Amino acid sequence: MLNDKTQEQLSNAKSEKAAIQAKIALLESNITFNSDVFGIDDSQKIMQPNEIISYNELLNKHKRLIADGTIDSSKPFSLDYDKYINFFSIKRDAIQAQLDVIKAALDNIVSQENELKSTIAELKDRKLLNSKFSEISGAIINLKVIERLNKHKNKLSTNSISRKTSEAREELVKHNFIDIFHKELAHLRKSKIKVDLNFGTVKGSSRVQQKINANYNLSDILSEGEQKAIALAEYLTELQLDNSHSPVIFDDPVNSLDHHVIEDVAKRLLLLSEQRQVLICTHSVILFNSLMHQCGQPPFNTLDKKFYNSKNQYGISGYIVEADEEINGVTESIKAINKLFNPIDKTRQEEDIAAEGFAHLRAAIELCVENKIFRQTVRRYKKNIMLSAFVKVNGALLDTHKYMLNDIYDRCCGYIAAHSNPTEIGDRPTLDALTTDFESFKAINTSFKD
Repeated sequence: MLNDKTQEQLSNAKSEKAAIQAKIALLESNITFNSDVFGIDDSQKIMQPNEIISYNELLNKHKRLIADGTIDSSKPFSLDYDKYINFFSIKRDAIQAQLDVIKAALDNIVSQENELKSTIAELKDRKLLNSKFSEISGAIINLKVIERLNKHKNKLSTNSISRKTSEAREELVKHNFIDIFHKELAHLRKSKIKVDLNFGTVKGSSRVQQKINANYNLSDILSEGEQKAIALAEYLTELQLDNSHSPVIFDDPVNSLDHHVIEDVAKRLLLLSEQRQVLICTHSVILFNSLMHQCGQPPFNTLDKKFYNSKNQYGISGYIVEADEEINGVTESIKAINKLFNPIDKTRQEEDIAAEGFAHLRAAIELCVENKIFRQTVRRYKKNIMLSAFVKVNGALLDTHKYMLNDIYDRCCGYIAAHSNPTEIGDRPTLDALTTDFESFKAINTSFKD
């Protein structure tokens, strides 16, 4: 039987053994890598190195022996820690080296990116340069030519040409130009304006400058109309010195001119049309009427001329009609009214159609009075009175119909769009009223012979 001391020793040994077994159980014997430090196998699993596998197996084996209490004293516990430490140290150093390379690359990525962008920009420039090669080559050639010309520009000076031009102008042109210019000013009633003409030459081309009292520009003293008259006189002078006799176009030549000068301009342009073709575009009713009047008088009544008006037709602008056709009598107005009735456009309001008819009827009455009743004694496009036609006026027939014509004309004026009537009256144009007045007018018109 064991004594107390021995039993105590055995008890302590068991306690120590249990403590050792508990500590041994805490040793990690299932070490694995959760990152693909050693790669991935065919099944896409993280590969474990043989060293860590053998370490786990050996440590598990010793743990089982200790736990089971089957330690064989002939086979002592043996684990070559240095082998495993050295293996993992080498792997750690390799990974650290890779990390250092990656870190260095990351630290240098901005400069590398800038370098790459610079390279790409240069490649793009080279591509663009290649596509524009022929243009650039041409530009370089032109620059070389310009450089050569600049070196020899003194040899190309126009000074001698300018001197010869000035001499020729002084001898052949200047005096004639001044004489003709003053005559043109007289035609336009501007002789009182003392204009000094200064002739010069710029790069071989003649230039004329106008001054007042040799010191002042025209715009400093003269009105816009006076400046326009002087410019027109100078242009007409140049035309007389031009031997080409080519056609000329005048676009609103009388802007800012008073009516007296406009009549003189009309005569002067008609005189010019005897030498060359002249096209005149104008918004001036005074110029238009003056041209038309002068063309009916000697010496311009034999001129080959045409008058046109520009209108809006069904929303389209620039519709050209002969102006003579608009004043040839009552026929066109009567045709326009007949067209409203044959057939009647029932998509329109009756009031609108009747109002349009009364507008044509109003024009017809005016033309009838002008051309048939008063026998063109006074005409809107003429400023003179033809007393030879006045004796042909049938006063008795006029007394018979004048009140009826006046009544019809008053109704036309009240119905057309240019006039408005009080709403209380409620008098609106109708086709029946138009028919009645139209038939009455045609009877009156027929009674006066052409």
